[in-house]
Amino acid sequence: ETGTGHGGLTQFIASLLPDVEIHTFDKVSFPYQKAKFGKYANIKYYQEDIYHPDTIDKICTIAKGKKTCWMFDGGNNKREFHTFKPHAEAGDILMMHDFARSDEMFKDIYENKARWSWWESGPEDSMDLTGVEWANESLLEYCVWGVYRKL
Repeated sequence: ETGTGHGGLTQFIASLLPDVEIHTFDKVSFPYQKAKFGKYANIKYYQEDIYHPDTIDKICTIAKGKKTCWMFDGGNNKREFHTFKPHAEAGDILMMHDFARSDEMFKDIYENKARWSWWESGPEDSMDLTGVEWANESLLEYCVWGVYRKL
């Protein structure tokens, strides 16, 4: 996960999947994160810039040879997607938050239903989708997640 923020999603996933390693990266640290994350043995938190070459290498080493769900929510989700997409392996899932696939979906989710305030990723016609395919996750799309599978 990139963009830990306050850590709510991280804790939710950790509690649902206690046997799954969760690695979460954020440049900003909140003082209570260590205390909150300390009760989950499966969370590894890194206060690092995800665009630094050493951090990119670290993230790629962690994911290498494992089925990985890449979750991008660090403030520039499209850039995060494009940074790590080349490093994902076939079958990996790449997810971007604050997402709308098209202008029509944006209008439906963000304007007509006023369900969300931040739009940081999408639409598809502004993205390089070479080597990935839409994962047919329409429910998650309405939860403002773009879900793609690495080919």
